[in-house]
Amino acid sequence: MDPINSLNKLTEILRKRVAAEAAEKRKGAANSREAATTASARRADTEALREQIACSIRAIDPDDPARVGKTVRVFVESVLSWQFGAGLLSDPGFADLVNDVQSALESDPEFFAALERAMSETVERKER
Repeated sequence: MDPINSLNKLTEILRKRVAAEAAEKRKGAANSREAATTASARRADTEALREQIACSIRAIDPDDPARVGKTVRVFVESVLSWQFGAGLLSDPGFADLVNDVQSALESDPEFFAALERAMSETVERKER
């Protein structure tokens, strides 16, 4: 795996992935059954990711003053490793990438509002 040196590399990977998925969609109805199976598997994977993130967030002390930052970090690390593979975790540039993405997300008011809602729901589930 190539080292990560900037968000440009991530952007290029995402661009290629979107282009590949668009090309797959254009293949037509012949592959619709296979696409449905892939979509179903992806939804299952997404649910597993969601549960992994929720578990990690529940493990963070609700009184921890750094809770929000830790929550964003858990989210970013989990999603990136889920999307691009666990091998990314050992990349020397991974921490810098996570820091860059975390900073960008923390400055987005919509993301921050959604994160706070998710944190509240996670804490409520923990208390039940």
